[in-house]
Amino acid sequence: MIEIGDNAFIYCSSLKEMLIPSSVTIIDNGTFKCCTSLSKISLPSSLTKIGENAFYECSSLKKILIPSSVIEIGKF
Repeated sequence: MIEIGDNAFIYCSSLKEMLIPSSVTIIDNGTFKCCTSLSKISLPSSLTKIGENAFYECSSLKKILIPSSVIEIGKF
């Protein structure tokens, strides 16, 4: 299990795109919280969990394709 930890990119306003590697299985709570410039993210088919508020206030992110491998999603 490889995860991107809680609040790893919080308030990273210059982050525009993110390609999550296939080794990642968990995106923790608040990982991309308030990344207001994030407009594109690619989630791997290995992903099983997206934590609470992982994409909270990502105002430029209009669409997320969640792979069928995800079995748990926290509150947005």
